[in-house]
Amino acid sequence: MKSIAFVGMAEGWQNAPIYDKNFDLWTCNAFCKEIDNKRIKVCFDMHDWEAADYYPVWYKYLQQKLPFPVIRPYKTEKVPNCEVFPLKEAKKLFPDHAFASTLSYVIAYATIKGVKDLYMWGINTSEFIKDDPRMGYSFYYCMGIARVLGTKVHIVGYQVPDALPLYGYVKYSYKDSYRDLMAVYGNENYVIKDGADDEYKAKNRADDIA
Repeated sequence: MKSIAFVGMAEGWQNAPIYDKNFDLWTCNAFCKEIDNKRIKVCFDMHDWEAADYYPVWYKYLQQKLPFPVIRPYKTEKVPNCEVFPLKEAKKLFPDHAFASTLSYVIAYATIKGVKDLYMWGINTSEFIKDDPRMGYSFYYCMGIARVLGTKVHIVGYQVPDALPLYGYVKYSYKDSYRDLMAVYGNENYVIKDGADDEYKAKNRADDIA
């Protein structure tokens, strides 16, 4: 199987290899209206259209006979090329966890299909971690499980969360700790002040593992 180029609608999608025949192209939601649909292999739309018709033009587009399957939560005659997402199988591979966004479903679907490399352009992981942490938790959980099962997920583009400092290996000041707790609680009685005015003297442990 070819590597998959999944293209979302966020910034960075312009850099995706949409017309590169070394990739099979997957996309989601209304993005497929914007490109040559003959290149698209799979489109995901995991919304409940019966409950919320959030984009009438897109809904009308879906009612055409398209040259690719549209992955949906359930079957509907209104989408001729509808293919039901294999939820039962996905839940077996990704146990004890809810799929909290379309991106999580994409990763699960790729894993089920035996995709080795899933490259993702035009997805805003920084934003959904900030605006809805459940999406971030779900996405990265699915990435980890997929890797164990043989599917590597590669996020391509600039909208990847900033790397966090290595807990336990970075120098941290008791002053910083005190200020952080004061900001949260607003009361010094919650904070043990011993040594709060002295900088933490331990050497940066990152030097020890360099």
